[in-house]
Amino acid sequence: MPNNQIDSFGIQVQTLAEIINDVTNGTPTVPGFKQIYGDDISVESNTPDGQMINIFALSKADILDLIVQDFNSKDPDQAIGVAWMLYLSCAGFIGKGGHIPRSRLQSLLIVRLILVGLMPRIHSSSRIMLAIF
Repeated sequence: MPNNQIDSFGIQVQTLAEIINDVTNGTPTVPGFKQIYGDDISVESNTPDGQMINIFALSKADILDLIVQDFNSKDPDQAIGVAWMLYLSCAGFIGKGGHIPRSRLQSLLIVRLILVGLMPRIHSSSRIMLAIF
């Protein structure tokens, strides 16, 4: 596919292999590595030039994936999270929030507190007391 585009079929973006080919061989408007440095450069993935090409290609692929994700979030059939809640509110509906059981929430809090350096101390009454050191 020569271009990234939005058409009647949705959003169309290049694959990683197509991006690597464009960076290596160039496009009609932008020269590639072989056009700049000559056809005799090694562009295998175990060479510095090949690694640079892969870095550029992966960066572009990541950006295109983000664009596709944003485009898909505008579709009510594919929207999730905040985008889905916005569609509900536009239609006049109110989404019901998720529910975490109290015991699961306490477990999550303990794990979170340990990770950020807080030391939980559990008493016999099953209440969590925090000691910050």
